[in-house]
Amino acid sequence: MSSYSDSEDPYVKNVEKDVFSGFFEACEDDYVEANAPFVFENDKEKKNIHVVTRQGLHAKAVCFKNLPNLERIYIGDNALMHCEKAIFENLPKLKEIIIGMNAFAFSGENNTELVMKDLPQLQVIRITNHTPDSTENNGMLLSEGSTDGLVAFMSVRKVTLSNLPNCRFENLPHAFEITKVFERSGDLGLLGNHPNLKGKF
Repeated sequence: MSSYSDSEDPYVKNVEKDVFSGFFEACEDDYVEANAPFVFENDKEKKNIHVVTRQGLHAKAVCFKNLPNLERIYIGDNALMHCEKAIFENLPKLKEIIIGMNAFAFSGENNTELVMKDLPQLQVIRITNHTPDSTENNGMLLSEGSTDGLVAFMSVRKVTLSNLPNCRFENLPHAFEITKVFERSGDLGLLGNHPNLKGKF
């Protein structure tokens, strides 16, 4: 039996319906090659953002801030693997952050930081092997007892969480494993009780 129920997951049903053509796709490699900041800020138009990587180049930082109509963020397989700082702030309609396999692990450097603030409607952060850019699950299955590829937030040193009252998490077994500083304020929903945070702080 799989540890991740595809049959009950509305996101997987959406994949099968191929609804991703209307999403704004941002290729991480393009920003790195242009030495440009990987920032999405003060944009009223975007409702869905899909971050991909094609050549294995990794941005040092990513920011999603002041996007009043953004509802979903998809981090594709292998994207943002060596990120040093990530900011999710003032996203009043954001409902989901979906992360692919082997993605968003952070670099493990001492200055790595994750900031998540004022995400009042965020319902879930989860890893799935069904992202828009997955092909045949990249040959990876979420089988019972296996945590291969479930590396999101694994190597971030500092975590700041504030006002995430409805947030829960799925398939984040390695998140916050080496976190040394945890700053929290307000209601954090179930995310604030992640065992790798609750057991340390």
